Amino acid sequence: MRNFTLTIMAFIVCYGGMASAQTPEEIALPKKLTEIPKAVPTPIIDGDLGDWPLLEMGAFISDENRQGLDDCSAVIMMMWDEQNLYFAAKVYDDDLIQGKVGDQLWMEDDIQFDLDIDRMGDITNPIFNADDFQIGFSPGDFKREKPEIYGWNPRGETPMNAPENAKISSQKFKDGWTIEARIGLEDFNADLIGYAEFKEGMIFGFGRAINDYDTTGVGDGISSDGAWQDTSLMYELELTGPFDVKSQMKIISYWGKVKNL
Repeated sequence: MRNFTLTIMAFIVCYGGMASAQTPEEIALPKKLTEIPKAVPTPIIDGDLGDWPLLEMGAFISDENRQGLDDCSAVIMMMWDEQNLYFAAKVYDDDLIQGKVGDQLWMEDDIQFDLDIDRMGDITNPIFNADDFQIGFSPGDFKREKPEIYGWNPRGETPMNAPENAKISSQKFKDGWTIEARIGLEDFNADLIGYAEFKEGMIFGFGRAINDYDTTGVGDGISSDGAWQDTSLMYELELTGPFDVKSQMKIISYWGKVKNL
């Protein structure tokens, strides 16, 4: 697990709800996820990311050579338990474009997590197979269009489609939107790849992308450097033990009292 200084932990106090612009703490986050902590307790899927330690375990993704931070950037994170993977994203987007559903989800504003669940079994294989997934998470339009999850397989082998054992929720804030989601083990073709549960120490392949369409209807955004079509371009993530947010908060509270003496 990462080593956290007391100064970094103190950022939790400042985080609270949804900020109206990227904070310096968010921008300073690592550009890649390296770990997926165990969810203890499991998050409530309501679009409120207050139960996610984003400033401690998250990553900040952006590409200012293509789009500004206010138009297309995000803080992302994942968690796990034995039967589920959990996903969170806080996306900065100045113009939310919706209107697509199902396998066309990527043609509207959404965030995408690419996963190779059996990374050690086929790390050199560039072709998507039954343990590989592109998963799009759409926030909906906060009117009629509901938030949605859809999973593709570029080679057509056992795609996730609309996962049955899944839940997603979203919220809108001044400069963007959030998604919070859960997908069950069986929707990752567990029967085909021989998984009875997720376990600490497992290694996944990982890629991510933001699809952003703006008012022009022309797609742009942050790519996953080709991982969406070549699994060998993913990098590795490890399932780790729980990140104890409650204990960190106790330490911060004590530190704050001492500081004010």
